[in-house]
Amino acid sequence: MDRGEDQRSETDEPLPAYTPSDSAAQYDQDTDDEYNTDGGTGSSRGRYAKQVQRACRRALREVKKDNILANSDWAEPLEAAPTAISVMAFLIKTAADKKVAGLEVKSTKIMNEQGTLQVGTLPDIGRLAFLDAQKRMHKISVVARSMMKDGGRLSYIVELLENEEDAKDNLKPEMELLKKQAADCSKECEEIQKKFEYWYYVINHLSANALENIAVIHKDGEVVANSRHDAKQSQKAYSIEQQAILKSIEALKAGISQAAQKVLKAEKEVQRLNNLPPLPEPDPYSELLMAQQLAPEEPYIQRQRGFLYDLSSALFGMSKKQYHEDEDARDAHYLKQHERQRKIIEEARDERRRMKKQAKDERNAARNELARLEDELERKQLELANKRDRLSEAQKNLAKASADLERLDRQELELKDILAILQRSTNELGQLKAQLGRLVTFFSMMENNISKNTMQEVDDFLEVLNRNIKMQDDKVESIRLRSTSKRKILSSAMQIQGQVSAIADVSSAYVLISENYIRKAIDKMENLATIEDSKWNEARKEFTAWCNEAVRGINGITREASAKMGPNMQKRVGLLQTLAIEAAEDSNED
Repeated sequence: MDRGEDQRSETDEPLPAYTPSDSAAQYDQDTDDEYNTDGGTGSSRGRYAKQVQRACRRALREVKKDNILANSDWAEPLEAAPTAISVMAFLIKTAADKKVAGLEVKSTKIMNEQGTLQVGTLPDIGRLAFLDAQKRMHKISVVARSMMKDGGRLSYIVELLENEEDAKDNLKPEMELLKKQAADCSKECEEIQKKFEYWYYVINHLSANALENIAVIHKDGEVVANSRHDAKQSQKAYSIEQQAILKSIEALKAGISQAAQKVLKAEKEVQRLNNLPPLPEPDPYSELLMAQQLAPEEPYIQRQRGFLYDLSSALFGMSKKQYHEDEDARDAHYLKQHERQRKIIEEARDERRRMKKQAKDERNAARNELARLEDELERKQLELANKRDRLSEAQKNLAKASADLERLDRQELELKDILAILQRSTNELGQLKAQLGRLVTFFSMMENNISKNTMQEVDDFLEVLNRNIKMQDDKVESIRLRSTSKRKILSSAMQIQGQVSAIADVSSAYVLISENYIRKAIDKMENLATIEDSKWNEARKEFTAWCNEAVRGINGITREASAKMGPNMQKRVGLLQTLAIEAAEDSNED
Protein backbone atom coordinates (compact mmCIF):
# COMPACT_ATOMS: atom_id res chain seq x y z
CA MET A 1 0.00 0.00 0.00
CA ASP A 2 1.33 3.43 -0.95
CA ARG A 3 1.22 5.64 2.15
CA GLY A 4 1.39 8.86 0.10
CA GLU A 5 -1.81 8.10 -1.87
CA ASP A 6 -4.16 8.02 1.11
CA GLN A 7 -2.77 10.81 3.24
CA ARG A 8 -4.67 14.03 3.82
CA SER A 9 -3.11 17.45 4.12
CA GLU A 10 -3.33 19.29 7.41
CA THR A 11 -5.75 21.82 5.90
CA ASP A 12 -8.45 19.17 5.18
CA GLU A 13 -11.47 18.60 7.37
CA PRO A 14 -11.00 16.32 10.44
CA LEU A 15 -10.84 12.64 9.56
CA PRO A 16 -13.92 10.53 10.37
CA ALA A 17 -13.48 7.61 12.71
CA TYR A 18 -12.28 4.45 10.94
CA THR A 19 -15.12 1.93 10.38
CA PRO A 20 -14.47 -1.58 9.03
CA SER A 21 -16.69 -2.64 6.16
CA ASP A 22 -17.73 -6.02 7.59
CA SER A 23 -20.28 -6.81 10.27
CA ALA A 24 -17.63 -6.66 12.96
CA ALA A 25 -17.89 -2.88 12.81
CA GLN A 26 -20.80 -3.14 15.25
CA TYR A 27 -18.46 -4.46 17.97
CA ASP A 28 -17.94 -1.61 20.41
CA GLN A 29 -17.28 -3.07 23.83
CA ASP A 30 -15.40 -0.91 26.35
CA THR A 31 -13.10 -3.83 27.17
CA ASP A 32 -10.57 -5.20 24.71
CA ASP A 33 -11.40 -8.91 24.59
CA GLU A 34 -8.46 -10.09 22.56
CA TYR A 35 -9.12 -13.73 23.44
CA ASN A 36 -12.60 -13.90 21.86
CA THR A 37 -11.96 -16.02 18.78
CA ASP A 38 -15.52 -16.86 17.81
CA GLY A 39 -15.29 -14.65 14.70
CA GLY A 40 -12.98 -14.96 11.77
CA THR A 41 -10.28 -12.69 10.48
CA GLY A 42 -12.73 -9.90 9.68
CA SER A 43 -14.00 -9.97 13.25
CA SER A 44 -10.42 -9.73 14.58
CA ARG A 45 -9.70 -6.76 12.33
CA GLY A 46 -12.92 -5.08 13.42
CA ARG A 47 -12.00 -5.56 17.07
CA TYR A 48 -8.58 -4.07 16.50
CA ALA A 49 -10.08 -1.11 14.66
CA LYS A 50 -12.47 -0.52 17.54
CA GLN A 51 -9.63 -0.84 20.04
CA VAL A 52 -7.60 1.72 18.11
CA GLN A 53 -10.60 4.06 17.95
CA ARG A 54 -11.07 3.81 21.71
CA ALA A 55 -7.35 4.41 22.24
CA CYS A 56 -7.62 7.46 19.99
CA ARG A 57 -10.58 8.85 21.92
CA ARG A 58 -8.83 8.24 25.24
CA ALA A 59 -5.63 9.83 23.97
CA LEU A 60 -7.52 12.88 22.74
CA ARG A 61 -9.31 13.26 26.06
CA GLU A 62 -6.10 12.92 28.03
CA VAL A 63 -4.02 15.25 25.87
CA LYS A 64 -6.78 17.90 25.88
CA LYS A 65 -7.07 17.55 29.65
CA ASP A 66 -3.34 17.54 30.44
CA ASN A 67 -1.96 19.82 27.72
CA ILE A 68 -0.89 23.14 29.23
CA LEU A 69 -1.36 25.02 25.96
CA ALA A 70 -4.81 23.59 25.24
CA ASN A 71 -6.07 24.31 28.77
CA SER A 72 -4.68 27.77 29.45
CA ASP A 73 -4.97 31.29 28.14
CA TRP A 74 -1.65 30.87 26.35
CA ALA A 75 -2.38 33.67 23.88
CA GLU A 76 -3.01 36.51 26.30
CA PRO A 77 0.69 37.22 27.16
CA LEU A 78 1.54 37.73 23.47
CA GLU A 79 -0.59 40.87 23.44
CA ALA A 80 2.08 42.44 25.67
CA ALA A 81 4.70 42.54 22.90
CA PRO A 82 3.66 45.81 21.16
CA THR A 83 3.32 47.63 24.48
CA ALA A 84 6.79 46.46 25.54
CA ILE A 85 8.26 47.68 22.25
CA SER A 86 6.47 51.01 22.69
CA VAL A 87 8.26 51.48 26.02
CA MET A 88 11.55 50.45 24.39
CA ALA A 89 11.14 53.41 22.01
CA PHE A 90 11.14 55.73 25.01
CA LEU A 91 14.30 54.07 26.34
CA ILE A 92 16.04 54.35 22.96
CA LYS A 93 15.32 58.06 22.82
CA THR A 94 16.47 58.49 26.40
CA ALA A 95 19.70 56.60 25.76
CA ALA A 96 20.40 58.54 22.54
CA ASP A 97 22.04 61.35 24.49
CA LYS A 98 25.80 61.15 23.99
CA LYS A 99 26.36 61.24 27.74
CA VAL A 100 24.21 58.18 28.23
CA ALA A 101 25.44 56.17 25.29
CA GLY A 102 28.49 54.90 27.16
CA LEU A 103 26.95 54.58 30.60
CA GLU A 104 27.65 51.12 31.99
CA VAL A 105 25.31 49.15 34.21
CA LYS A 106 27.64 47.71 36.82
CA SER A 107 26.35 44.29 37.77
CA THR A 108 28.52 41.21 37.45
CA LYS A 109 25.41 39.06 37.24
CA ILE A 110 24.16 40.51 33.96
CA MET A 111 27.35 41.20 32.00
CA ASN A 112 27.56 40.41 28.31
CA GLU A 113 30.44 38.62 26.62
CA GLN A 114 32.59 41.78 26.70
CA GLY A 115 32.08 42.21 30.44
CA THR A 116 30.11 45.45 30.06
CA LEU A 117 26.48 46.44 29.73
CA GLN A 118 25.21 49.88 28.81
CA VAL A 119 21.86 51.56 29.28
CA GLY A 120 21.63 52.07 25.54
CA THR A 121 21.85 48.33 24.94
CA LEU A 122 18.68 47.60 26.92
CA PRO A 123 16.43 47.93 23.83
CA ASP A 124 19.02 45.98 21.84
CA ILE A 125 18.63 43.05 24.23
CA GLY A 126 14.88 43.14 23.66
CA ARG A 127 15.22 43.48 19.91
CA LEU A 128 17.54 40.48 19.71
CA ALA A 129 15.28 38.48 22.03
CA PHE A 130 12.26 39.08 19.78
CA LEU A 131 14.14 38.34 16.55
CA ASP A 132 15.75 35.23 18.00
CA ALA A 133 12.36 34.08 19.29
CA GLN A 134 10.87 34.32 15.80
CA LYS A 135 13.73 32.32 14.31
CA ARG A 136 13.62 29.60 16.95
CA MET A 137 9.80 29.42 17.08
CA HIS A 138 9.85 29.02 13.30
CA LYS A 139 12.26 26.12 13.70
CA ILE A 140 10.04 24.59 16.39
CA SER A 141 7.04 24.96 14.06
CA VAL A 142 8.91 23.35 11.16
CA VAL A 143 10.17 20.46 13.28
CA ALA A 144 6.76 19.90 14.88
CA ARG A 145 5.00 19.87 11.52
CA SER A 146 7.63 17.57 10.03
CA MET A 147 6.96 15.15 12.89
CA MET A 148 3.29 15.03 11.78
CA LYS A 149 3.55 15.31 7.97
CA ASP A 150 1.74 12.40 6.25
CA GLY A 151 1.13 10.92 9.68
CA GLY A 152 4.68 11.76 10.70
CA ARG A 153 7.52 9.85 12.24
CA LEU A 154 5.19 8.37 14.84
CA SER A 155 2.96 6.77 12.21
CA TYR A 156 6.02 5.33 10.46
CA ILE A 157 7.21 3.79 13.72
CA VAL A 158 3.73 2.33 14.30
CA GLU A 159 3.77 0.90 10.77
CA LEU A 160 7.22 -0.60 11.33
CA LEU A 161 5.87 -2.47 14.35
CA GLU A 162 3.59 -4.31 11.93
CA ASN A 163 6.44 -5.04 9.47
CA GLU A 164 9.31 -6.75 11.25
CA GLU A 165 11.38 -7.01 8.08
CA ASP A 166 11.42 -3.23 7.50
CA ALA A 167 11.85 -2.63 11.22
CA LYS A 168 15.21 -4.41 11.30
CA ASP A 169 17.00 -1.54 9.56
CA ASN A 170 14.63 1.39 10.07
CA LEU A 171 13.04 1.20 13.51
CA LYS A 172 16.08 2.12 15.60
CA PRO A 173 17.06 5.16 13.45
CA GLU A 174 13.47 6.38 13.48
CA MET A 175 13.34 6.13 17.27
CA GLU A 176 16.59 8.09 17.55
CA LEU A 177 15.32 10.76 15.13
CA LEU A 178 12.08 11.10 17.10
CA LYS A 179 14.05 11.61 20.30
CA LYS A 180 16.36 14.12 18.58
CA GLN A 181 13.51 16.15 17.10
CA ALA A 182 11.73 16.41 20.45
CA ALA A 183 15.00 17.37 22.16
CA ASP A 184 15.70 20.01 19.49
CA CYS A 185 12.30 21.63 20.10
CA SER A 186 12.94 21.62 23.84
CA LYS A 187 16.39 23.16 23.41
CA GLU A 188 15.13 25.90 21.07
CA CYS A 189 12.36 26.91 23.46
CA GLU A 190 14.77 26.85 26.39
CA GLU A 191 17.10 29.25 24.54
CA ILE A 192 14.20 31.64 23.88
CA GLN A 193 13.20 31.58 27.51
CA LYS A 194 16.76 32.29 28.64
CA LYS A 195 16.98 35.43 26.48
CA PHE A 196 13.72 36.87 27.74
CA GLU A 197 14.59 36.03 31.34
CA TYR A 198 17.95 37.72 30.84
CA TRP A 199 16.24 40.84 29.47
CA TYR A 200 13.83 40.79 32.40
CA TYR A 201 16.76 40.49 34.81
CA VAL A 202 18.53 43.46 33.22
CA ILE A 203 15.48 45.67 33.72
CA ASN A 204 15.28 44.66 37.38
CA HIS A 205 18.87 45.74 37.93
CA LEU A 206 18.75 48.90 35.84
CA SER A 207 17.57 51.40 38.45
CA ALA A 208 19.75 49.94 41.21
CA ASN A 209 22.86 50.09 39.05
CA ALA A 210 22.04 53.57 37.79
CA LEU A 211 22.37 54.89 41.34
CA GLU A 212 26.01 53.81 41.38
CA ASN A 213 26.75 56.21 38.52
CA ILE A 214 25.38 59.34 40.20
CA ALA A 215 28.76 60.06 41.78
CA VAL A 216 30.27 60.75 38.33
CA ILE A 217 27.54 63.08 37.15
CA HIS A 218 28.45 66.76 36.67
CA LYS A 219 25.98 69.22 38.07
CA ASP A 220 24.40 71.57 35.63
CA GLY A 221 22.75 74.52 37.32
CA GLU A 222 20.43 75.41 34.51
CA VAL A 223 19.20 71.87 34.10
CA VAL A 224 18.72 71.52 37.86
CA ALA A 225 16.68 74.73 37.87
CA ASN A 226 14.50 73.44 35.06
CA SER A 227 14.09 70.16 36.93
CA ARG A 228 12.92 71.97 40.02
CA HIS A 229 10.44 74.01 38.00
CA ASP A 230 9.06 70.89 36.36
CA ALA A 231 8.90 69.13 39.70
CA LYS A 232 6.87 72.00 41.12
CA GLN A 233 4.40 71.76 38.27
CA SER A 234 4.09 68.03 38.80
CA GLN A 235 3.78 68.57 42.54
CA LYS A 236 0.94 71.03 42.00
CA ALA A 237 -0.99 68.58 39.85
CA TYR A 238 -0.27 65.82 42.33
CA SER A 239 -1.39 68.01 45.22
CA ILE A 240 -4.79 68.56 43.61
CA GLU A 241 -5.27 64.84 43.12
CA GLN A 242 -3.95 64.11 46.59
CA GLN A 243 -6.33 66.59 48.23
CA ALA A 244 -9.29 65.04 46.46
CA ILE A 245 -8.30 61.60 47.67
CA LEU A 246 -7.56 62.87 51.18
CA LYS A 247 -10.98 64.50 51.30
CA SER A 248 -12.53 61.20 50.33
CA ILE A 249 -10.43 59.45 52.97
CA GLU A 250 -11.61 61.88 55.65
CA ALA A 251 -15.23 61.18 54.73
CA LEU A 252 -14.55 57.48 54.99
CA LYS A 253 -12.85 57.95 58.35
CA ALA A 254 -15.95 59.74 59.62
CA GLY A 255 -18.08 56.88 58.37
CA ILE A 256 -15.77 54.39 60.05
CA SER A 257 -15.97 56.35 63.30
CA GLN A 258 -19.76 56.26 63.19
CA ALA A 259 -19.75 52.57 62.37
CA ALA A 260 -17.33 51.94 65.26
CA GLN A 261 -19.69 53.79 67.63
CA LYS A 262 -22.58 51.67 66.43
CA VAL A 263 -20.52 48.53 66.95
CA LEU A 264 -19.62 49.66 70.47
CA LYS A 265 -23.27 50.38 71.25
CA ALA A 266 -24.32 47.00 69.88
CA GLU A 267 -21.61 45.26 71.93
CA LYS A 268 -22.90 46.98 75.08
CA GLU A 269 -26.46 45.90 74.27
CA VAL A 270 -25.34 42.30 73.77
CA GLN A 271 -23.40 42.46 77.03
CA ARG A 272 -26.43 43.91 78.85
CA LEU A 273 -28.70 41.19 77.56
CA ASN A 274 -26.16 38.49 78.39
CA ASN A 275 -25.87 39.84 81.94
CA LEU A 276 -29.62 39.78 82.61
CA PRO A 277 -30.42 37.22 85.31
CA PRO A 278 -32.38 34.22 84.07
CA LEU A 279 -36.05 34.13 84.92
CA PRO A 280 -36.57 32.06 88.09
CA GLU A 281 -38.42 28.80 87.68
CA PRO A 282 -40.67 28.34 90.78
CA ASP A 283 -41.14 24.95 92.35
CA PRO A 284 -44.58 23.28 92.21
CA TYR A 285 -45.39 24.28 95.79
CA SER A 286 -44.72 27.96 95.04
CA GLU A 287 -46.84 27.75 91.91
CA LEU A 288 -49.72 26.24 93.89
CA LEU A 289 -49.39 28.87 96.62
CA MET A 290 -49.46 31.64 94.00
CA ALA A 291 -52.56 30.11 92.39
CA GLN A 292 -54.30 29.82 95.76
CA GLN A 293 -53.54 33.47 96.44
CA LEU A 294 -54.92 34.58 93.09
CA ALA A 295 -57.90 32.21 93.25
CA PRO A 296 -58.54 31.48 96.98
CA GLU A 297 -60.79 28.57 97.84
CA GLU A 298 -64.35 29.56 98.66
CA PRO A 299 -66.41 27.47 101.11
CA TYR A 300 -69.15 25.38 99.60
CA ILE A 301 -72.61 26.79 100.25
CA GLN A 302 -75.12 24.02 100.49
CA ARG A 303 -78.19 24.29 98.36
CA GLN A 304 -81.27 25.72 100.21
CA ARG A 305 -84.38 23.65 99.52
CA GLY A 306 -86.84 25.45 101.82
CA PHE A 307 -88.32 25.08 105.35
CA LEU A 308 -90.36 21.98 104.68
CA TYR A 309 -87.40 20.20 103.14
CA ASP A 310 -85.20 21.10 106.11
CA LEU A 311 -87.89 19.97 108.59
CA SER A 312 -88.33 16.69 106.76
CA SER A 313 -84.59 16.10 106.73
CA ALA A 314 -84.41 16.82 110.48
CA LEU A 315 -87.26 14.41 111.31
CA PHE A 316 -86.63 11.60 108.89
CA GLY A 317 -83.04 12.17 107.72
CA MET A 318 -81.64 13.15 104.28
CA SER A 319 -82.64 11.01 101.39
CA LYS A 320 -80.00 9.28 99.30
CA LYS A 321 -80.93 11.37 96.30
CA GLN A 322 -80.53 14.58 98.26
CA TYR A 323 -77.28 13.35 99.72
CA HIS A 324 -75.82 12.53 96.31
CA GLU A 325 -77.00 15.84 94.87
CA ASP A 326 -75.27 17.77 97.62
CA GLU A 327 -72.15 15.62 97.31
CA ASP A 328 -71.99 16.17 93.53
CA ALA A 329 -72.53 19.87 93.94
CA ARG A 330 -69.75 20.04 96.54
CA ASP A 331 -67.35 18.11 94.28
CA ALA A 332 -68.18 20.33 91.31
CA HIS A 333 -67.57 23.40 93.43
CA TYR A 334 -64.10 22.27 94.51
CA LEU A 335 -63.24 20.97 91.02
CA LYS A 336 -64.07 24.37 89.58
CA GLN A 337 -61.83 26.00 92.18
CA HIS A 338 -58.96 23.64 91.32
CA GLU A 339 -59.44 24.24 87.58
CA ARG A 340 -59.14 28.01 88.09
CA GLN A 341 -55.92 27.49 90.04
CA ARG A 342 -54.57 25.12 87.36
CA LYS A 343 -55.26 27.67 84.62
CA ILE A 344 -53.50 30.36 86.64
CA ILE A 345 -50.45 28.11 87.03
CA GLU A 346 -50.46 27.25 83.29
CA GLU A 347 -50.82 30.90 82.29
CA ALA A 348 -47.92 31.81 84.55
CA ARG A 349 -45.80 29.09 82.96
CA ASP A 350 -46.75 30.29 79.44
CA GLU A 351 -45.83 33.83 80.41
CA ARG A 352 -42.44 32.69 81.70
CA ARG A 353 -41.80 30.77 78.47
CA ARG A 354 -42.83 33.80 76.43
CA MET A 355 -40.50 36.06 78.39
CA LYS A 356 -37.62 33.58 78.02
CA LYS A 357 -38.19 33.37 74.26
CA GLN A 358 -38.43 37.14 74.05
CA ALA A 359 -35.15 37.52 75.94
CA LYS A 360 -33.50 34.92 73.70
CA ASP A 361 -34.81 36.64 70.55
CA GLU A 362 -33.58 39.99 71.80
CA ARG A 363 -30.10 38.54 72.43
CA ASN A 364 -30.03 36.93 68.98
CA ALA A 365 -31.22 40.14 67.34
CA ALA A 366 -28.56 42.10 69.19
CA ARG A 367 -25.87 39.62 68.16
CA ASN A 368 -27.04 39.73 64.52
CA GLU A 369 -27.01 43.51 64.58
CA LEU A 370 -23.53 43.42 66.06
CA ALA A 371 -22.34 41.08 63.29
CA ARG A 372 -23.94 43.29 60.64
CA LEU A 373 -22.32 46.40 62.04
CA GLU A 374 -18.94 44.66 62.26
CA ASP A 375 -19.28 43.63 58.59
CA GLU A 376 -20.16 47.20 57.68
CA LEU A 377 -17.15 48.44 59.62
CA GLU A 378 -14.90 45.93 57.85
CA ARG A 379 -16.23 47.01 54.43
CA LYS A 380 -15.59 50.63 55.20
CA GLN A 381 -12.08 49.82 56.41
CA LEU A 382 -11.44 47.88 53.20
CA GLU A 383 -12.73 50.82 51.18
CA LEU A 384 -10.41 53.07 53.16
CA ALA A 385 -7.48 50.78 52.35
CA ASN A 386 -8.40 50.95 48.66
CA LYS A 387 -8.52 54.73 48.82
CA ARG A 388 -5.09 54.73 50.41
CA ASP A 389 -3.85 52.50 47.62
CA ARG A 390 -5.15 55.06 45.15
CA LEU A 391 -3.34 57.72 47.10
CA SER A 392 -0.15 55.66 46.86
CA GLU A 393 -0.72 55.29 43.11
CA ALA A 394 -1.15 59.04 42.82
CA GLN A 395 2.18 59.47 44.58
CA LYS A 396 3.81 57.09 42.12
CA ASN A 397 2.42 59.13 39.25
CA LEU A 398 4.47 61.99 40.56
CA ALA A 399 7.55 60.03 39.52
CA LYS A 400 6.66 60.55 35.87
CA ALA A 401 7.64 64.17 35.53
CA SER A 402 5.78 65.95 32.75
CA ALA A 403 8.89 67.86 31.73
CA ASP A 404 11.05 64.78 31.00
CA LEU A 405 10.24 64.61 27.28
CA GLU A 406 10.52 68.39 27.00
CA ARG A 407 14.07 68.10 28.29
CA LEU A 408 14.70 65.49 25.62
CA ASP A 409 13.22 67.79 22.96
CA ARG A 410 15.51 70.64 23.96
CA GLN A 411 18.53 68.31 24.10
CA GLU A 412 19.57 70.02 27.31
CA LEU A 413 19.60 66.94 29.47
CA GLU A 414 22.64 66.03 31.45
CA LEU A 415 23.41 62.48 32.49
CA LYS A 416 21.87 63.06 35.88
CA ASP A 417 18.55 63.95 34.27
CA ILE A 418 18.65 60.85 32.07
CA LEU A 419 19.18 58.70 35.15
CA ALA A 420 16.45 60.60 36.96
CA ILE A 421 14.07 59.73 34.12
CA LEU A 422 14.93 56.04 34.41
CA GLN A 423 14.56 56.22 38.20
CA ARG A 424 11.47 58.40 38.45
CA SER A 425 9.54 57.15 35.44
CA THR A 426 8.44 54.04 37.26
CA ASN A 427 5.39 53.93 35.09
CA GLU A 428 7.49 53.40 31.93
CA LEU A 429 9.93 50.90 33.39
CA GLY A 430 7.25 49.24 35.48
CA GLN A 431 5.08 48.86 32.41
CA LEU A 432 7.95 47.30 30.45
CA LYS A 433 8.69 44.95 33.32
CA ALA A 434 5.03 43.95 33.57
CA GLN A 435 4.65 43.33 29.83
CA LEU A 436 7.94 41.46 29.66
CA GLY A 437 6.90 39.36 32.63
CA ARG A 438 3.88 38.20 30.63
CA LEU A 439 6.10 37.22 27.70
CA VAL A 440 8.43 35.34 30.04
CA THR A 441 5.37 33.49 31.32
CA PHE A 442 4.38 32.54 27.76
CA PHE A 443 7.79 31.14 26.83
CA SER A 444 8.08 29.43 30.21
CA MET A 445 4.74 27.77 29.52
CA MET A 446 5.97 26.66 26.10
CA GLU A 447 9.27 25.37 27.48
CA ASN A 448 7.52 23.52 30.30
CA ASN A 449 5.05 21.95 27.88
CA ILE A 450 7.82 20.73 25.58
CA SER A 451 10.54 19.76 28.07
CA LYS A 452 8.27 18.13 30.63
CA ASN A 453 5.03 16.98 28.99
CA THR A 454 6.10 16.17 25.44
CA MET A 455 9.60 14.91 26.27
CA GLN A 456 8.17 12.74 29.05
CA GLU A 457 5.65 11.24 26.63
CA VAL A 458 8.43 10.59 24.08
CA ASP A 459 10.66 9.00 26.73
CA ASP A 460 7.81 6.76 27.92
CA PHE A 461 6.97 5.83 24.34
CA LEU A 462 10.57 4.91 23.49
CA GLU A 463 11.05 3.08 26.79
CA VAL A 464 8.15 0.72 26.03
CA LEU A 465 9.55 0.16 22.53
CA ASN A 466 13.05 -0.59 23.83
CA ARG A 467 11.67 -3.10 26.31
CA ASN A 468 9.89 -5.01 23.58
CA ILE A 469 12.49 -5.15 20.81
CA LYS A 470 15.60 -7.28 20.67
CA MET A 471 18.66 -5.57 19.17
CA GLN A 472 21.77 -7.01 17.58
CA ASP A 473 24.47 -4.82 16.04
CA ASP A 474 22.22 -1.71 16.09
CA LYS A 475 19.56 -3.59 14.18
CA VAL A 476 16.23 -4.91 15.34
CA GLU A 477 16.41 -8.66 15.54
CA SER A 478 12.84 -9.23 16.68
CA ILE A 479 9.80 -7.41 18.02
CA ARG A 480 7.98 -8.97 20.98
CA LEU A 481 4.83 -6.91 21.29
CA ARG A 482 1.74 -8.30 22.95
CA SER A 483 -1.61 -6.72 22.25
CA THR A 484 -1.57 -4.79 25.54
CA SER A 485 1.88 -3.30 24.89
CA LYS A 486 0.93 -2.45 21.33
CA ARG A 487 -2.15 -0.56 22.51
CA LYS A 488 -0.08 1.23 25.12
CA ILE A 489 2.47 2.27 22.47
CA LEU A 490 -0.29 3.42 20.14
CA SER A 491 -2.02 5.40 22.89
CA SER A 492 1.29 7.04 23.82
CA ALA A 493 1.97 7.85 20.16
CA MET A 494 -1.43 9.51 19.86
CA GLN A 495 -0.81 11.60 22.96
CA ILE A 496 2.57 12.70 21.57
CA GLN A 497 0.84 13.56 18.30
CA GLY A 498 -1.66 15.70 20.22
CA GLN A 499 1.10 17.45 22.17
CA VAL A 500 3.09 18.14 19.01
CA SER A 501 -0.06 19.39 17.28
CA ALA A 502 -0.61 22.02 19.99
CA ILE A 503 3.07 23.02 19.87
CA ALA A 504 2.92 23.38 16.08
CA ASP A 505 -0.20 25.56 16.23
CA VAL A 506 1.10 27.85 18.97
CA SER A 507 4.58 28.24 17.47
CA SER A 508 3.07 28.96 14.03
CA ALA A 509 0.76 31.56 15.57
CA TYR A 510 3.75 33.22 17.25
CA VAL A 511 5.72 33.31 13.99
CA LEU A 512 2.74 34.89 12.22
CA ILE A 513 2.36 37.46 15.01
CA SER A 514 6.08 38.20 14.89
CA GLU A 515 6.08 38.70 11.13
CA ASN A 516 2.93 40.84 11.04
CA TYR A 517 3.32 42.89 14.20
CA ILE A 518 6.45 42.38 16.32
CA ARG A 519 8.96 42.88 13.49
CA LYS A 520 7.01 45.89 12.23
CA ALA A 521 6.87 47.32 15.74
CA ILE A 522 10.64 46.95 16.07
CA ASP A 523 11.17 48.70 12.72
CA LYS A 524 8.87 51.54 13.76
CA MET A 525 10.66 51.75 17.11
CA GLU A 526 14.05 52.14 15.43
CA ASN A 527 12.67 54.77 13.04
CA LEU A 528 11.20 56.62 15.99
CA ALA A 529 14.65 56.90 17.54
CA THR A 530 15.77 59.00 14.57
CA ILE A 531 12.82 61.41 14.70
CA GLU A 532 13.66 65.05 15.32
CA ASP A 533 13.09 66.17 18.85
CA SER A 534 10.39 68.64 17.83
CA LYS A 535 8.37 65.82 16.27
CA TRP A 536 9.08 63.24 18.95
CA ASN A 537 5.92 63.61 21.05
CA GLU A 538 3.54 63.39 18.11
CA ALA A 539 5.48 60.51 16.55
CA ARG A 540 5.40 58.55 19.78
CA LYS A 541 1.64 59.08 20.12
CA GLU A 542 1.17 57.71 16.60
CA PHE A 543 3.42 54.77 17.41
CA THR A 544 1.51 54.04 20.62
CA ALA A 545 -1.79 54.14 18.69
CA TRP A 546 -0.33 51.69 16.13
CA CYS A 547 0.77 49.39 18.97
CA ASN A 548 -2.73 49.44 20.43
CA GLU A 549 -4.11 48.46 17.04
CA ALA A 550 -1.47 45.72 16.82
CA VAL A 551 -2.71 44.29 20.11
CA ARG A 552 -6.14 43.84 18.53
CA GLY A 553 -4.56 42.18 15.50
CA ILE A 554 -2.59 39.80 17.73
CA ASN A 555 -5.77 39.01 19.61
CA GLY A 556 -7.44 38.06 16.34
CA ILE A 557 -4.60 35.72 15.34
CA THR A 558 -4.48 34.02 18.73
CA ARG A 559 -8.25 33.59 18.86
CA GLU A 560 -8.21 31.91 15.48
CA ALA A 561 -5.29 29.68 16.53
CA SER A 562 -7.06 28.71 19.76
CA ALA A 563 -10.26 27.91 17.87
CA LYS A 564 -8.40 25.63 15.44
CA MET A 565 -6.20 23.93 18.06
CA GLY A 566 -8.79 21.34 19.09
CA PRO A 567 -9.94 20.39 15.55
CA ASN A 568 -6.32 20.24 14.33
CA MET A 569 -5.40 17.98 17.22
CA GLN A 570 -8.35 15.70 16.48
CA LYS A 571 -7.51 15.60 12.77
CA ARG A 572 -3.84 14.77 13.29
CA VAL A 573 -4.46 12.15 15.94
CA GLY A 574 -7.23 10.72 13.76
CA LEU A 575 -4.80 10.43 10.86
CA LEU A 576 -2.41 8.45 13.05
CA GLN A 577 -5.33 6.23 14.08
CA THR A 578 -6.23 5.51 10.45
CA LEU A 579 -2.64 4.71 9.50
CA ALA A 580 -2.27 2.36 12.47
CA ILE A 581 -5.39 0.41 11.46
CA GLU A 582 -4.34 0.24 7.81
CA ALA A 583 -0.85 -0.92 8.78
CA ALA A 584 -2.33 -3.70 10.89
CA GLU A 585 -4.63 -4.76 8.03
CA ASP A 586 -1.72 -4.79 5.57
CA SER A 587 0.23 -6.95 8.02
CA ASN A 588 -2.68 -9.41 8.32
CA GLU A 589 -3.07 -9.60 4.53
CA ASP A 590 0.61 -10.46 4.18
